[in-house]
Amino acid sequence: MNTCIRIVAAAGLASALLVTSAHAAESGFYLGGAVGQAQISDNPPQTGGQEVNESFTPYRAFAGYRIGVIPILDFAGEIGYSNLGTASGTTGGVATQYKAQGADASVLVIFPVLLFDFYGRVGVMRYDLDKTFNGVTTNSSGSAGYYGAGVGVRVGPIGVRLEYDRVDNPDVNTFDVGMISIYYQF
Repeated sequence: MNTCIRIVAAAGLASALLVTSAHAAESGFYLGGAVGQAQISDNPPQTGGQEVNESFTPYRAFAGYRIGVIPILDFAGEIGYSNLGTASGTTGGVATQYKAQGADASVLVIFPVLLFDFYGRVGVMRYDLDKTFNGVTTNSSGSAGYYGAGVGVRVGPIGVRLEYDRVDNPDVNTFDVGMISIYYQF
């Protein structure tokens, strides 16, 4: 009985490696779009020490190129543009509004397993941020670290991803983004 189990396990592992190898070998350009939920947290002096904690809806368009390196590891280079949305609310009796957008470039390290892609992202975002407190707007722009992790599934040239990203914007405490995206690989 143990020999039969070992043979079945070895056959299953070999077929999984073959499927993973075929999956990893697919490389090429891709285009996609995403929508999600973002959360911004900030502690500006205008709110009397109270924390601004608002959520909003971001959108993103992106293009990339996936490189099949070895059966268990892929890489992709990706550029994108994000309209990170508008977060509005009242904190400490002060009307607050945050608007953000930016262009990004990142590298994805992808671990393909059967139809799934598990990946990590690291990159940089060039951002533009408007903060409004009781009708007075200040603008800041600059570069911020951009990193995250996600999982995707591909069927043929169509892929769907679910990911969590963080933008290390120095002008706010935290800027977290969760998105679902769909893309087409050529």
